[in-house]
Amino acid sequence: MPNLAGKTALVTGASRGMGRASALALAADGAQVLVHYGRGAKEADAVVAEIRKAGGRADALAVDLAAADGAHKLAKQSRSIIGDRLDILVANAGISKAATIEETTVEDFDRLFTVNVRAPFFLVQQLLPILSKGSSVILSRRSRHIPFSVRSRSRPMPQPRALSTRL
Repeated sequence: MPNLAGKTALVTGASRGMGRASALALAADGAQVLVHYGRGAKEADAVVAEIRKAGGRADALAVDLAAADGAHKLAKQSRSIIGDRLDILVANAGISKAATIEETTVEDFDRLFTVNVRAPFFLVQQLLPILSKGSSVILSRRSRHIPFSVRSRSRPMPQPRALSTRL
């Protein structure tokens, strides 16, 4: 495992699932970790407590990434804690809705797009000034639900269960 001592990391959606696992792994390797959550304060606090119990440094940040200024608020809160250097961004927060295309409303689509596409884009934009040379930006998505599906009498196409891109 790499030694991340002296490195800083922000993990969105870190209160559970892959975000939680990422936050714990980064902390175990020595990084100071910002544990973002939109809901689940209790779970996020448990992640922070686990990191601190193991001797690591962590803080929880509550920001709703569905809000128009969510990415800006998260970047601002992050900078207030870590200052002017971020080494690792794991953009893991995401939402899904188990619905067919016919059942999906404009409001559903807008919320999905806002959290899953717009928020990570503008979070990276807001954090660019503090991402140092050699920084990692990891865009991670894992969902049990495929956001949209079409009912069909023909044989359905295989659907991917997860997509993870590392830049």
